[in-house]
Amino acid sequence: MKKWVCVVLLLFSMIAGCQKDLFENAEISYGESSLYTNEEMDEAMDLIKAEIGSWGGFELLNIRYVSDSFCNEENIRWLNELAQRQNTSTEFTQCIYFETDFRAPINAEAPWNAGTMYVDYGWYLARSDQGDWKLIPGAYGYG
Repeated sequence: MKKWVCVVLLLFSMIAGCQKDLFENAEISYGESSLYTNEEMDEAMDLIKAEIGSWGGFELLNIRYVSDSFCNEENIRWLNELAQRQNTSTEFTQCIYFETDFRAPINAEAPWNAGTMYVDYGWYLARSDQGDWKLIPGAYGYG
């Protein structure tokens, strides 16, 4: 029994370590913002990294904050509409936008193209006043 637990723990640590390696060399760019601190951006980027990590084997090359101009009433309204369709009760008042470049693994399955590098893949996240960032399904990809 102890050997089985050790094997499982070893495999888990190896998988976690491999995932970390796929993100370890990712270049991060905070750009310029009068709305958000680097810490707030880090919190949002962590959600993006977790999402990409959940896809399995994808290599994150870079992630960058684009501009404060994306935090506008039109985008906030759109994100609230998406959230309402998914029965989310939070009323968002802020949004943030990033772009990423990443590479799909050679064994990637649809909708991804195996071994392909995706460039300028966009990510909108939203939150209520000073709340936690939420990654809204349907608010990322090429737009």
